[in-house]
Amino acid sequence: MEFSIEPGDDPVDLEISVTGVPTPGDFRRLMEALEDDPRAHAGASMLVDVSALDVSVFGDNELMVASTAPVSVRDWMHPALAVALVAPSDAAFEAATRWRAHLGGTRSRREVFRTREDAVGWLGQQSAPKLPDNQRRKREAARCPRDGRLVRTGRVEAGMRLPRSTPCLRSGSRVVLA
Repeated sequence: MEFSIEPGDDPVDLEISVTGVPTPGDFRRLMEALEDDPRAHAGASMLVDVSALDVSVFGDNELMVASTAPVSVRDWMHPALAVALVAPSDAAFEAATRWRAHLGGTRSRREVFRTREDAVGWLGQQSAPKLPDNQRRKREAARCPRDGRLVRTGRVEAGMRLPRSTPCLRSGSRVVLA
């Protein structure tokens, strides 16, 4: 599978095009490329064109599950505002819809469309969820004393009391909240 990541025009932050025959490793490569791309930040809107992707291999449930795992991890760390999948053919639309279901359906903030115009229109209607002040969430970060790296400790509700230290999973040492 080949892919390209390009900047989009408003309201699309990134346009991703995928072509060819996918393997489980290809989705991991795509997520790594997005991780390294500063334009693929949390809250970005993405249009993914799968019209040239060979979806016949998605009949294999193993590939379906393996392809969603790296996407789920990325969604946890850097949730997109919205992702519109463009799948014009019946086979591509059905495969994209099943793939979306594996990622959580509508809760994944993904929709499948047959035309680019419909996908862009939907992305233009999306906005960040508005929460009351007492329910807003923030990310907490901590520094690992061993190497000084900034480590995410997860999401906590505003006003919540946090412990002054938490384990640094990568090094095993303790971290102090930044």
